[in-house]
Amino acid sequence: MTARLRFLMLSVTVFLFLQPDSLLAAEPDSLLEAIHSRIYPSRAQIVELLKELEKEGYVDSTAWASNHSQKELLMDVWSGMAFRSFDKSLFAQSVERILVAKGYAIEVGNEEAYRECLSLEGVCMARMGRYDDAIRCFNENIEQDEKNEDMSALSSDFNNLAAIYLSAGRIEEAHSFILQAIDYEERVPGSPALPIRYGIASEIDVKLGRLEEALEMIEEACKIDSLNGNALRFGRRLSQKGDVLLASGNAKEAESEYLRAEAILREQNEPNSLSINLKQLGTVYNSQGRKAEALKCWTEGLELAEQTSNKHLQQQFCEKLYLFYKGTDNDKALSWLEQATEFKDSLNSLRNEQMMDENTARFQTLQKEAIIAQQRLKIRHREVWLIVIGIASAVLATFIAFLIRMRRKERELATTREEVRVLQKALQSAPSPFVTRLSDYIGRHISDKAITNQQLCDELGMSPSSLNRHVQSETGFSAQGFIMQLRMEKAKRMLASTEDSINSIANACGFDNFSYFTRVFKQTTGVTPSQYRRQLHNV
Repeated sequence: MTARLRFLMLSVTVFLFLQPDSLLAAEPDSLLEAIHSRIYPSRAQIVELLKELEKEGYVDSTAWASNHSQKELLMDVWSGMAFRSFDKSLFAQSVERILVAKGYAIEVGNEEAYRECLSLEGVCMARMGRYDDAIRCFNENIEQDEKNEDMSALSSDFNNLAAIYLSAGRIEEAHSFILQAIDYEERVPGSPALPIRYGIASEIDVKLGRLEEALEMIEEACKIDSLNGNALRFGRRLSQKGDVLLASGNAKEAESEYLRAEAILREQNEPNSLSINLKQLGTVYNSQGRKAEALKCWTEGLELAEQTSNKHLQQQFCEKLYLFYKGTDNDKALSWLEQATEFKDSLNSLRNEQMMDENTARFQTLQKEAIIAQQRLKIRHREVWLIVIGIASAVLATFIAFLIRMRRKERELATTREEVRVLQKALQSAPSPFVTRLSDYIGRHISDKAITNQQLCDELGMSPSSLNRHVQSETGFSAQGFIMQLRMEKAKRMLASTEDSINSIANACGFDNFSYFTRVFKQTTGVTPSQYRRQLHNV
């Protein structure tokens, strides 16, 4: 495809994205109909662009989207519309458009675009409270990202799962997922998403009552955002740090962090985050008996919440002002209570309407998913037939070889019960050659930051599925889980037999992040490395 043609395609796509209101309102039967209709103010410009594309041999005016390139353009258009719907919080509508984009992504074989659509679909499902569907989407992405060993994508997948389980109130599972997300993200050099992962981990730790870990996480996030020079994110992290300190009972330190966050958020002109920060700062002032300062924070915070039309925040401010005036000025207290109730009723009404829309959309979504599944099946059938026709002789030879192997397997399985019993006893008393060879290789590379499944497959001469099956059956762990167990065993040996620093031991065991090593060690043994060493010395 020429550079000129790519530019023209991009121009069409960008123009369509700049007309979201018309596109959302019109819902034409086909994109061609939309482009040639009069609902667009710059119809002439679109027609001229299409004429240029036609000169390049791209547009077939009699059959729109009849070739690969045209379908790619439609895929981009529909995925773009899905993101626009998501930005407007029209989650059910966004899912409908994702399904169309996914259909085109399947047809053109664009795995990356399909993955992006699946991620957006998962987030939409979570926002609609359909957690099972959301989890299905992210699990499908995880399978593909594990094959590609894409650390950043895996981190995003597990971060999304953590957020879903947090919303569902399943905090322990959310904690497990966010630790995996952090583990993957820490392998991405200079990752801008790492502070976000730490921030969510801190919020989860607070809910679990692990306040020291929560403070450690949020301080690390603050440090990274500060070094990166991202003022807005840094301001949000400081506000989160104030939340952790407030939950820990350190009201004075929490006040200091909220004030620092306030200064930055005002400078960045971010009303929603500033409103949340003022709500928490007012809570601190109120607990200290500084009523006038608390009232000032809540009044301004309410005004900012009104600017952003955040009804949930408005309800929270009205409830705080009701409690503030209760017992001292009952007329004002009653007025604020009435407003809080109105916001609550309004939110419930919106939720009920959304639920009705979502139930309607759910049936339509299932129908479209069935159509996509049929499209995918047809494409796979076509590919299979092409392969069968092209390599029929090779398939036959493979089948014969398979029969020979099966017969050999049958002979090998025809052993006596006594031989099986002796073998089982031997396996129980000593590690198998497979486990010995696997352990030797991992031991030689234990200080490497990452030992991938592909490395193990190359060393042992087996496929990924065979590797996972053997490791699971003989050790009870996944391959990566077995590596982590050996790292922890080496760490315990070094803590017991050397005077090396804990940081040196962490590096020797394949960890380049001290805090992550400490968390994993504590999760495995129940104590930190320092506590483990002290316990050994006291014995």
